[in-house]
Amino acid sequence: MPELPVIPSPAEPIRPSRVRELPLNRLVDDWIPDGADLATPTAGISRYARQLILGNGTLYDPELSTHLRIGSGVPSNSFGVVGDLYVNRLTGWLYEKTAITTWTLRGVFAVSIGNTQASFVCPDGTTRTLSFSPAETLCIALGDQVSDIETGLRVTFHMPFAFTLSSTQWSLVEGATGSAFIGDIQVNDVSIFETKPSIDAGETTSDTAATPQAISTEAIPYGAKVTIFIDQVGAVTAGIGPVVSLIGNRT
Repeated sequence: MPELPVIPSPAEPIRPSRVRELPLNRLVDDWIPDGADLATPTAGISRYARQLILGNGTLYDPELSTHLRIGSGVPSNSFGVVGDLYVNRLTGWLYEKTAITTWTLRGVFAVSIGNTQASFVCPDGTTRTLSFSPAETLCIALGDQVSDIETGLRVTFHMPFAFTLSSTQWSLVEGATGSAFIGDIQVNDVSIFETKPSIDAGETTSDTAATPQAISTEAIPYGAKVTIFIDQVGAVTAGIGPVVSLIGNRT
């Protein structure tokens, strides 16, 4: 009877002897420092060993997995492996490891968020706020459309909702002459302007004023008393039909 051919056993993967001899915890403790990242093979360490990245024994293969990391500050170029993601908890910046020594900024998470707005740290380092509520405009007439306007208190009301003011626009049906028109808004008896809004002589809107208005108080609380004044009218003709628009967002 002819002898049957001998079928050889599959070759065992070649691994460093220490991999076979040492238990898992010894392998991790002795070969891979706690918390270390090995992006490329090192002398004497096979792919089998490179999968043991974390000192706590967590299995992680840098060629097959993406690791999300969180820290405070910009990630070091030597930190992580290609494909990793990193979030800077101080700025909300999201980075991707795009090369062995390169982290690339990919996006920005909000550093604070509420029901109506969120704040972000932009790449230039400036913190900006994004509102979720649409802009609203409150248009308030300060007189009729035919009579010369006069200085003094024109309107008083209480704010029906909390409001963040971004700008105001003042307009006239007929412009003042001889001097500029100047208005003011007070919240709880304090002006909200560092530089009061004006309409230049001969003009009909504050949009074209030579000296732009500057708002010093943007937040108007719910129920706050709002008073609107006309501080100055034209020296030759006063002007006719004043209207002010409060532009901003409910908060």
